[in-house]
Amino acid sequence: MPTALQNMMHNITLSLLTLNLNSTSPVNATELNSELAFHYDASQLYGTYIYAIVVSLLVCIGGIHALRENGFAASAGFQTFVDASRNPSMMDPDVLNGKARVRYGEIPGEDGRWGFIKEEYLGEQHT
Repeated sequence: MPTALQNMMHNITLSLLTLNLNSTSPVNATELNSELAFHYDASQLYGTYIYAIVVSLLVCIGGIHALRENGFAASAGFQTFVDASRNPSMMDPDVLNGKARVRYGEIPGEDGRWGFIKEEYLGEQHT
């Protein structure tokens, strides 16, 4: 294998050395003149910026509302997702049948783990 690689590199080197990069040959070409077409419209510019600002404000307001409703800020990390979706209290028959409301919060007695729990357990002290 090393000999084959060496021979290949030798062939590539010789091929590059034999290239005549200064040679030119005449070709037929057509040159087209084109103008840059740009139209500045201040109303379109302002409209785009106003739209972006309004959407950003709505997203911020939605985030502040979510923080107030949840009472805490959570990360979007993988561990948070696993903790939230793999909570044993989610297997409660009342929860599965839609008879009990659940909310994301700190799970009592779970050493600071967070997840979806029945609303009646929110605010309980750790046991």
